[in-house]
Amino acid sequence: MDETIEIISKVIVARWRSTNITKKELKEKTGLALNTINNALSGKNLTLSSLLRLADALGLNLKQIVEEAEKMKLVFPKAGSSPMSVKTEKINDLVTSGLSTMQIAARMGVPEEDLVVAVTGTKDNQSFEID
Repeated sequence: MDETIEIISKVIVARWRSTNITKKELKEKTGLALNTINNALSGKNLTLSSLLRLADALGLNLKQIVEEAEKMKLVFPKAGSSPMSVKTEKINDLVTSGLSTMQIAARMGVPEEDLVVAVTGTKDNQSFEID
């Protein structure tokens, strides 16, 4: 499994465990099949699209995922070269603005399921790239 997806998954699972939200409620909020939710919450057969839907349903945006990962001492892999011609500063602004993944995708003109996030840097000097 991709390391970035694995880290996002761990943050989502930790958030879900800290709530009283049932898997049935997640199913209703995300439109995902219960089997998909069970797989995602147990770390199996994950897609970024499913994880981002779960994150939104649990009230997590990308900035919060990064912050929670940092608290959990999880380190995202260093971003590679981006196939998109979007400046890192613009991505930084979008990610740190608190927008949902759906809103970021819309502003970038890409489908939400095509977003892959890699984060590098320290707390004070983070850079975000979306491939």
